[in-house]
Amino acid sequence: MIASPTDKFLAIWQAFGETVFHKPHIFRNFFFGKHSSNLTPIITQYYQLFPEEKPAYTKEIEEMYYGGNISARCLQILKPLIEVETSRITAENIHLVNTIIVACLKQLLDQACADPTLDSDDVNDQLIQMICHITGVE
Repeated sequence: MIASPTDKFLAIWQAFGETVFHKPHIFRNFFFGKHSSNLTPIITQYYQLFPEEKPAYTKEIEEMYYGGNISARCLQILKPLIEVETSRITAENIHLVNTIIVACLKQLLDQACADPTLDSDDVNDQLIQMICHITGVE
């Protein structure tokens, strides 16, 4: 069964959040640190050194995974939602929505870094709730 654009979008964010909130310091630095503006060469070099580590992805996931920065990555997975009638994403507001989602992610990563007692699953749930509210997807 082929997943809908909404299902794919939420599944990607769910899996992403599960990963980043377990190691928030690493991912905050990776996505918002001084080398975060162009991640593609870093990831490409890593997989040149460790080709056995490179997983196979669908075209959509690969485009997102190799995006130059977190904003470009998020934008890639938002684009299919323009076609979804029930979403709030339009060609006119997609960049604003993208900026808001990235800001929410950064804020939650900052919180998780500041308070290591926060439950990573709870923080991820907060991110998903924010994203659903912003985009209108469920």
